[in-house]
Amino acid sequence: MIVVVLTLEAAFQILLLEPEIITLPPSQLLPGAAVTFVLYLAGAVLPAMVFIYAILVPRYLKLTGSTTTTVLLGGLATPASTSGTPGQCSAPRVQQPYP
Repeated sequence: MIVVVLTLEAAFQILLLEPEIITLPPSQLLPGAAVTFVLYLAGAVLPAMVFIYAILVPRYLKLTGSTTTTVLLGGLATPASTSGTPGQCSAPRVQQPYP
């Protein structure tokens, strides 16, 4: 399912939006992709994982007393805590008044 969604999203962005990233030479594309990956990892993923695994999971274990329930709650907390990360357009759009 994830591969299907990823394929459809990539096809939509490449075919309909015609991003300029396609025209970049590999000498610019590869360093840019690496820098983007590191920045997203440091800015969105890493803080969320530290919050979940260092703060929430020990509390879940103490609260439930069950390793299985703790793993399930930690797995559910991951998408819930990262739902507002960049690139997911979670912010509501503001309608502009008519002139």
